[in-house]
Amino acid sequence: MRPLSNAFSRNPKGLALFLAFILYGCCRASTHPEDNSCAECVEQWDFGADEDARRDGWPDGWTRQTGQDYPKFIPIAIYQNARSAEEKGEIEGLRRMASQCSVAWEQRRWPWQVIPERVPPSIDKWLERTVLNPYLRFQMDGGKAEVFSAPVAINTKSVYYLTASVQSTSQDFAASAQLRFLDENRKILFEVPTKSVSQTKGWQSIATDSQYAYRDDIRFVQVVLQVQPKSSKAFRGELGFDNVRLYRTPRLGLSVNKPGQIYRLGEDVIATCTASGMKSEQSSIQLSLIDHNGERVASVNKLLTQESSTSPHYVSNQSSESGDALKAYWNGSCEWKIPSLEAGYYEVRTQFSKGRSGLFELEENFVVLPNNTQIKADSRFGWTLNDKAKKVLDKLDSGQFVELVRQARVGKVKLPIWFDSKTAAEGREIAERVDRLQLTGVACVGVIGSPPESIRSMFPRLNETETGSAFEHSALVQSYLEPVMRQMCSRISEFQLGWDNESDFAANPRIAATLEAIANLARRYGQEPQIVASHSPSLPTPKLSTIDRWHLYSSEPLTADETRQVLERRDSTEHGSKLPWLSLNLLRASRYSLPVRVQDLTARMIAVTHYAGTASTTAWVTDPISTEVGMLDDDAGPREMFLPFRNVAGALAGARHGGSFDIPSLGTNHLVLQGNQGRLIAWSMHESMAQLYLGENVSGFDVWGRKVAIENINTRLGVEQRFLVGRWPVILEGIDVYVAKWRMGVKIEEKRIDPIVGESQQLKIQFSNPFPKSVKGSIRVIAPSILAEEATASLELDANETASIAVQIQLRSYASTAISPVKLEFIMNTSNPVKFVVDQELQVGTEDFEFDPSYEIDEGGNLRLIIDVTNRLTAPISFDCMLLIPGRPRERTQISQLVERASRTLVLENAKELFGKTLWLRCEQIGTNRILNYPIEITP
Repeated sequence: MRPLSNAFSRNPKGLALFLAFILYGCCRASTHPEDNSCAECVEQWDFGADEDARRDGWPDGWTRQTGQDYPKFIPIAIYQNARSAEEKGEIEGLRRMASQCSVAWEQRRWPWQVIPERVPPSIDKWLERTVLNPYLRFQMDGGKAEVFSAPVAINTKSVYYLTASVQSTSQDFAASAQLRFLDENRKILFEVPTKSVSQTKGWQSIATDSQYAYRDDIRFVQVVLQVQPKSSKAFRGELGFDNVRLYRTPRLGLSVNKPGQIYRLGEDVIATCTASGMKSEQSSIQLSLIDHNGERVASVNKLLTQESSTSPHYVSNQSSESGDALKAYWNGSCEWKIPSLEAGYYEVRTQFSKGRSGLFELEENFVVLPNNTQIKADSRFGWTLNDKAKKVLDKLDSGQFVELVRQARVGKVKLPIWFDSKTAAEGREIAERVDRLQLTGVACVGVIGSPPESIRSMFPRLNETETGSAFEHSALVQSYLEPVMRQMCSRISEFQLGWDNESDFAANPRIAATLEAIANLARRYGQEPQIVASHSPSLPTPKLSTIDRWHLYSSEPLTADETRQVLERRDSTEHGSKLPWLSLNLLRASRYSLPVRVQDLTARMIAVTHYAGTASTTAWVTDPISTEVGMLDDDAGPREMFLPFRNVAGALAGARHGGSFDIPSLGTNHLVLQGNQGRLIAWSMHESMAQLYLGENVSGFDVWGRKVAIENINTRLGVEQRFLVGRWPVILEGIDVYVAKWRMGVKIEEKRIDPIVGESQQLKIQFSNPFPKSVKGSIRVIAPSILAEEATASLELDANETASIAVQIQLRSYASTAISPVKLEFIMNTSNPVKFVVDQELQVGTEDFEFDPSYEIDEGGNLRLIIDVTNRLTAPISFDCMLLIPGRPRERTQISQLVERASRTLVLENAKELFGKTLWLRCEQIGTNRILNYPIEITP
């Protein structure tokens, strides 16, 4: 043992490293995370000795990008942690020592008894992982840098993703990786990038997304490592890549049995899950059904069964650098017939487990519609289908597209209509789509935006993101638009210039000639055409004779109150009989919860119903196919906001706002009227149970289409409806319009009553008769907490008459000086008597003076009651005050000739005896019948 111990005594660091070697099975490098147990690693690059056969510091099979933006002088090479000659010498000594121990262990001899002829490969790998930790280093000096691996042959039935470790010392450069997918000719088909990383603390992991669209022409994949400057001022920085892994996972697919993902109540919903590119048949699928509340309503675990018509799928997985044999991959599927569902929005989610850890997740959404097919669309609510949406909807045939719009209760649609007249098929397709929509009652608005791609090269200096840059070329626009307008003006009467978000470009004087030319074309080929352009509501309205109506667009969504204010402000002679249109921009899904988004949408849609008739406006969802908007997904399937929009639009169809009830239990509520029919829409962030008479046959559903539980409660006046008001707006139908209007018109003219005891006072109540004929009846005032007895009065009003009736009331001697609830009972003596109650409030007290009682516990455990009094009259006043104490004698104090303010203190011993009890402070104004009563609850 002497040689070995001497070596360690001379080199303590060597001792530490040797001990690390003894325990190396437990050691891991900082840049090497645990192996992924739920996927198969196809290729890996650790930039060690095995990947640098020429020992030139460059990884085998990798290529460097060159060119003007990729200077060759930037050093890119494999870098090891051993820097100095001394460190390299110590590591070499450790390498020999570890080799000696490894060989001795195999030969069952002492280390000093053997001399290794070579270093075992396992020792070099261990040193790389624990000490040298090599990685690919980029020493940036301006410019960009990029390296890429040799192409790796892949299996199209599987999904591939990339992971890597990155470290950076610079804020000025961003490091990222990507997978580059190639066809059989090694041409790039598409790329899947990771996120970019700058200035890390140690090593940081990055990865590509684990799913991408299937393509059968993919043959190879290539790993790309990139470093790019974040600005033109980026100069120097050092970055590194390590632990690059290419993984293969099964390709998952999830679908439901209706392509449009829209079901009726009672229809079977069958979810199908497929997986391809699996290594074995021991795979299971966890399927869950989630509703709009985020709650799991059903779940099942399914085994994937092999496709019966095919044998295991064999693919070649050999690249130019590897000699892997053919591998077999298994394909399977399963079906889940989902149990019967209520109306609503649902998501089917899969969790594909592989190994002891790790899950692949996928989801598919669908909606179940309620049975309210009689509800029609409303022209006050529309969708703007921009060029991006058009590309998605082009995947649908005209019938599917029309059915989607019809089911959404959309009353108007904006569509791009500018097509290349040389492409006859495109013009016919747009015309067919417009014709089919308008046959179903959906009005179309033609949007003239930027020119079609096939003719964009004809417009000099065209900015593809702005319509205005094309409209500067009046002659070209007129030439290319004339055949479009000739075909469309017979179908469409409204044309919008530019998209919703292109506000105020129409006021550009350089395009005035183009606007005039387009208006002339519309008038030439159409009857009473309307020209529309977008405009910011925060700016004055431009005075342009060519624009018949303005679309008010704001990037930040307007609130319901702002929507009403904008319409009120713009409802003036400057717009004639035409109110401007509005953008119904939904709150962003990434920033707001679903209940907040639904309530906000409902409130703003109701705000539009304040205006009806020929001067009505239209509110437009600007970008319905957007994850942030949440109306439709990228395949034009319904998302979480689809049903709320649909059901609220249906409830508001043809209706006009009729007011709101001042009833706390109803939360935010709005009555909408359609002739003699009424609907009540109500919601609240805090659940409450509402009870009142609404009508003889009241029913309801929420914004998801689910039936609202309404309980009919028998009271001495008749039936009242009890129902829950919560975060999802409820829509109640069968509202008695006349009772609702009467209830809204009731008002106590003076809600403060003088605290005079023993004398009769008048309570004036104002109300209107909305019935189409005169009515007779009675009113009863019920307030047992403050009135000595119920008070009644008769009433008689002509149709549409407003009246005020004085009811004689008398206060109780112990009426609390506070706000108290009051019920007003109305009984209409008609052939079918109508009875209902209106809840109001009364303030007992006077503004002449104010009492403010409070208390505290002193150090001796006594309760000190402090009575502060303020006199607001010019003359002095006096009070005789008595404190009623449960189980104790009364305490008394007087306040004489009070001019402005005074304070009295009563001390009560043993305050603990009073905890949980209520004291009554009764103060009588001397020389009058005013008596004020203040209950004082004593708490610890």
